[in-house]
Amino acid sequence: MSIAAAMKVWADPEGDTFRLIHQGTLGVEASIAGFAERYSRGRTSHTLHVWWARRPHSAMRSLIFETACRNLSQANSEIAAKLAAGVEDGLKDAQAVLSADYQGQDGPAILDMFGGGGTIPFEAALLGARSHSIDYNALSVFIQTSNLVMSQLALRTHTSGELASIAERAGNALLEAVKARTDDLFDRSRGANGSVTFAYFWTYQHVCGSCGYEYLLSRRPWLAKRSGKSVSISIKPTRTGDDVVLSESADPAKVTRWASKGAGAACPKCSAAEKPSITALRDVSVAKGILNKKGGKTYSVGLAPALDDSALQTRIDGLLSELDTELPSTALPKWSGIVNPAIYGMNTHADMFNKRQTAVYLELCKALREQHADLRALYSNEVANYITSALSSLLDQFIDWNCRLSMWISQNEQVGRAFCGPGVSMLWDYVETDCLENGPANLWSKLSRIIGAIESTPKFDHLPSVSKGRAQELPFESASFDAIVTDPPYYDNMFYNILSDFFYAWKRLALAPIFPDLFAATRTDEDDELVASSIRQGSSDAAHDWYCEALGRALSEAARVLTDDGVLSFVYSHSSLRGWLAIVSAFRSSGLHIDTVEPLSIERRQRPRAMTSEAINTCVVLVARKQLSAPAPANLADIRARVVTDLETYGLPLENAGWASEDIGLALFSRAASYLANAKAVIGHDDELVLDGLSGIIKERYQSFKLQKRKSL
Repeated sequence: MSIAAAMKVWADPEGDTFRLIHQGTLGVEASIAGFAERYSRGRTSHTLHVWWARRPHSAMRSLIFETACRNLSQANSEIAAKLAAGVEDGLKDAQAVLSADYQGQDGPAILDMFGGGGTIPFEAALLGARSHSIDYNALSVFIQTSNLVMSQLALRTHTSGELASIAERAGNALLEAVKARTDDLFDRSRGANGSVTFAYFWTYQHVCGSCGYEYLLSRRPWLAKRSGKSVSISIKPTRTGDDVVLSESADPAKVTRWASKGAGAACPKCSAAEKPSITALRDVSVAKGILNKKGGKTYSVGLAPALDDSALQTRIDGLLSELDTELPSTALPKWSGIVNPAIYGMNTHADMFNKRQTAVYLELCKALREQHADLRALYSNEVANYITSALSSLLDQFIDWNCRLSMWISQNEQVGRAFCGPGVSMLWDYVETDCLENGPANLWSKLSRIIGAIESTPKFDHLPSVSKGRAQELPFESASFDAIVTDPPYYDNMFYNILSDFFYAWKRLALAPIFPDLFAATRTDEDDELVASSIRQGSSDAAHDWYCEALGRALSEAARVLTDDGVLSFVYSHSSLRGWLAIVSAFRSSGLHIDTVEPLSIERRQRPRAMTSEAINTCVVLVARKQLSAPAPANLADIRARVVTDLETYGLPLENAGWASEDIGLALFSRAASYLANAKAVIGHDDELVLDGLSGIIKERYQSFKLQKRKSL
């Protein structure tokens, strides 16, 4: 028997209508399978377009099956465990079970009301459901339309293998064209051993307004910092300005022109203080990365001659004229601590590339449009549109890994993503790669992953539906869905629209003429994004209240569109007390009753650039149905007693399964929050204080568990 099936998870259902998920068989196995899938380069839809905080396919497949499954047999629990563990032979069995459960209605109708990257609607369709998804983010709608709709229209006339071959030919032709057109922009000469330059390392140079000294604002000098290999850039002062030399010391002398954190820079010659803005700085190349024939990397250090900005600008203007478009003029938000580049003069999305990067990106846009035209001449519009939409993820790769916010990771000598979230940092040292060579973050490797993803794309029984709209105003009739499975924004964890705009604003240069309905706007609409933001709403308290109200309206809409026996599986997690207080408030006003809470460990702990705390490793699934009666007030003593009982009946099985103490604590706390959410109020007590007290009970047993007591960001 699986670990999950052995867990005696206590549920609190109203009425006698159950789904498989009420038995507590979601599966700890999903943790292992999901981790391996999510952070390897698997052949899934994650391989294609950039999105954030996506859930592993295996975990969501199991969740959807258990949410929809009406047959509570042990055999179906075993099928769910197979799905959670990523065992492929469970899929056909699951499809057959759901077909039998919903005989006469052509499979269950399942909705994801926060579609995001589209994993949930993809897996719902794969299980044979009539899959529907909605999101108000325009980039999300494009990604889902590409993966769920365009793919299926193309698969009506071609197999996935044939489509992969078409993409391979078109992708290779695209990259070969861009490489030929950019030969004059890079040093692609081969050394005696076949070595070639693959990267250029940049920092910013400031000219002191008082004495004219030219000093460098580098903060990340390391090129290689690993066992047996230490290479860094060392600043060497001269009479007129800073120069650079190569150091191979494991402990080089640290030379910086920055004062203490937040205090700006200071001229090393006259000590004049400055708060740098890149509008008044020069990008200067301080080193090159050289890829040897056998894959090893070496470096040459030295200030390089400046790029010919005038010639590059002429080229950029010509490409913009050919494409009949303009560089993005959309402004970056100035959110200190969350989105920092605009604070230092990176004012618009156009500023995120240097001029050579801009020229190469526009060549990619031009070549992609050319391939779309060629594909339309050879194949149907459906095939041409799908292949073009898939190949547009080459643009994602360039934006994320080859801009002025792309970081060099010296510990493994690779490029780091610029937009991994949750916020966007300002970098004073960035790496530019020649993405048409074979070094890190090259486009040839990305093309191989695109081809693999297309080749593994299945043909669904039903064409999924993807809509642009708000969860608070669902465009569906009442009682339309047998299940809603959704993974909403977690309070203030991630600012999706801000991250999306870095991609959307640039992708539309290539795609607006091809997909005018999907790229009509100049940016995604961020004002109504379901995220608690003190900057948007004016204060932390206003942001909290706004999120509670907006999420409550969305959950009320979920209750409206669910059938009478329908089930909502709501994936959630947060590391702050207020993040959970929002769940209590929203569910109370929704007309839904939380039957049970299922833990699911699918977040990696070493999440990049966590803004305020250690990353969340566990999320939970709040399983809810329509209320059968109005909620009653609850006594604090009764709730406390239930939490104490949960320590044994719920916590011990997770201990035996090897879960970390802090993750068990969060899983237990989420159940405690559900008790409050199901009550009209806690008699005589404030909800926030009650939650704080319940967290204390849990912390007594699981001491590494902690919740932040902070307001929204």
